[in-house]
Amino acid sequence: MSTSLLRGGPVSRTLVVVVSSLTILNHLSFRYQTTVGDNDSKPLINPMLGLVPGYWMYPWVFVTAGLFETRLVSFIGNILFVWFGGRYLENLYGTKELAIFVLLVNAVAYFLTMIAYIVLYATTGKSQLLYETQANGLLSISSAFLVAFKNVVPEHRVSFFQDLLSIKVKYLPSIFVVLFLSLMSVGVVHAEGFLVLFGTAISWIYIRFFKRQDGIRGDRSETFSFASFFPELAHPIVKPVSNMVFEILKNFGLCSVASSEIGSAPDNELPRRKPPPGSEEADAERRRALALKALELRLQNHQTPPQIPTVSVELKTVNVEP
Repeated sequence: MSTSLLRGGPVSRTLVVVVSSLTILNHLSFRYQTTVGDNDSKPLINPMLGLVPGYWMYPWVFVTAGLFETRLVSFIGNILFVWFGGRYLENLYGTKELAIFVLLVNAVAYFLTMIAYIVLYATTGKSQLLYETQANGLLSISSAFLVAFKNVVPEHRVSFFQDLLSIKVKYLPSIFVVLFLSLMSVGVVHAEGFLVLFGTAISWIYIRFFKRQDGIRGDRSETFSFASFFPELAHPIVKPVSNMVFEILKNFGLCSVASSEIGSAPDNELPRRKPPPGSEEADAERRRALALKALELRLQNHQTPPQIPTVSVELKTVNVEP
């Protein structure tokens, strides 16, 4: 393995250090942990670090909960993925943009997970959903990284089991969501299903509508539309729903559309993303973006007709004597 591959950027290095430190701190802080239920063999919860929905008075847990693991296998798997995935994305996004992306997705995903458990408690009346359930781990960040990879290298293939199984990157977020929701439905996992679902959704919304790169906001490419997360058979159903959500966001001022793009379909109303460095389409995309800006300026000039000076003509009557 090359030395350059082992060198991570500031964000990936910080994530590894923070996750390792909080994971160790969680295992050492037994006096702050609470045993779930009357059975001492049940796992411990740590409302000071993890998200326990009933202990919402600790606001910092929306950040810390996503930065430590309680299982060794999850810790090793997620820390490796965050290290190598974060290094790749940091080269494309930049340190500041990747840090915003990670913090935003992590905090919002855990906040929505808390809301989901409160709704479940309101509908079922089971108090253990509030006080005996803990959400923690890097699954929301890992899900966000998969969505980011779908955005930048959708056609790249990932091989498993010595090339016995090969999957395109653009399908991985959907597979990840379906897998964890299926495991959640049969009781194998609990909060993890919400974290993967919300992490995927929030990261897609941010990259699709708000992320800025090279002065361009969002990504209007068809390969990154909401419908692209579903099989083609479901597109006739999914596309009207996604268009309706886009119109709602636009009406609330959460999304803006350039004047040169009004009239196109909602999936095409946002600026295109810049391909990864080294892509043979990079120059073409850059020229296309410049052409769109030039076209917008020309349309704005045409929409404002030049002021034509008015000329007043005074007619005088001249009496001619015979």
